[in-house]
Amino acid sequence: MGNSKQPYASQWTNPSPEASQLFVNTFEYWARSSLKDEKEPPAHILQLKKDFIEKRDLALKNKSQNRSETTEDRNEEFDISKSIQKPIYILIDGDCASSCESTVDFFEYNTLVKTVGENTAGYIHFGNNGSVFLKNSGIQLQMAMSYNSYLDGRFIEKTGITPKIKVPKGKNAMDFAWSDFFSNVKRK
Repeated sequence: MGNSKQPYASQWTNPSPEASQLFVNTFEYWARSSLKDEKEPPAHILQLKKDFIEKRDLALKNKSQNRSETTEDRNEEFDISKSIQKPIYILIDGDCASSCESTVDFFEYNTLVKTVGENTAGYIHFGNNGSVFLKNSGIQLQMAMSYNSYLDGRFIEKTGITPKIKVPKGKNAMDFAWSDFFSNVKRK
């Protein structure tokens, strides 16, 4: 897709060997879950586990490395001429979290896009969770290994992205999207 203007200022990521091990734990858990269901673990899960083992081992060798990495913003102005020239509706609700929210954010500067529904979950600031499994209790703890910040300073953890067209709980967001679409067609 190439670079496009995004609402993020930067992302901080923990490159420590401990953080990589938390991801190894997560992918190992997913692989074992597949085996419990008598299925072969997906190849991409095994590859991710291998990649994080290599990253962990490299971080262990380079103990003096900086313990944090920051990805600076990679924003370019949004070029609407390269976009589809029709209204785009994105339906969102409280089940839209993390990757779903960053996908919605990718379209923030496209003036043809309208979000419709309810607030998202608000899991965008702290992400890329690794896992620790407590041996005796079997409890799984998840720990965020990255932090995203917005250019405008907003903080939406647990409140989520507010849709441009709010839909009352229990109502169908698609009906509201169609209604908005047809009302705009009639105006033209």
